[in-house]
Amino acid sequence: EKVKIKKIEIVGNQIFSDKKIRGQMKTKAKALLHSGDFKAEKYEEDKQKIIEFYKGNGYVDATVVSDSIWYSSNNKDMFIHITLSEGDQYRFGKVEFEGNKLFTTAKLQEQLKFQEGEIYNQKNITRVWKICRICIWKMVICTLTFRISKSLKTKSWTCTGRLLKGFKLT
Repeated sequence: EKVKIKKIEIVGNQIFSDKKIRGQMKTKAKALLHSGDFKAEKYEEDKQKIIEFYKGNGYVDATVVSDSIWYSSNNKDMFIHITLSEGDQYRFGKVEFEGNKLFTTAKLQEQLKFQEGEIYNQKNITRVWKICRICIWKMVICTLTFRISKSLKTKSWTCTGRLLKGFKLT
């Protein structure tokens, strides 16, 4: 008989419920709609998904501190224990642009899709990097780079964009 996951215990979480965190995982305890089968690769991915979930909600320092797996005395049940450290929630700080002669700061900020004070989300920053490598706005080509810095004091990330090159297409 195959070993089944009987329980997944999450500790160290105060911001999100155990249920919310387990909801990020494909690995599930045996229940009516879940087989309780354990797949090591899936479990490793699940730990990364938990961290991605936290980072997507501004907890950029979240980590899986430890995890352990053990079996019942009859070797039929598996138990999983995951210890998390959530860290502090970060928000976007100031967003500034330097060297912007072709566009207003407001026009550049409009392209970012986030504002000062919003919860920091790594996906937004990744999208900004992709958008800003070479941007085409209203028949203008420009190259924009970003310097992003984290402040432990204010729990924010400050973004400074620098317009390196820009010219109008004729």
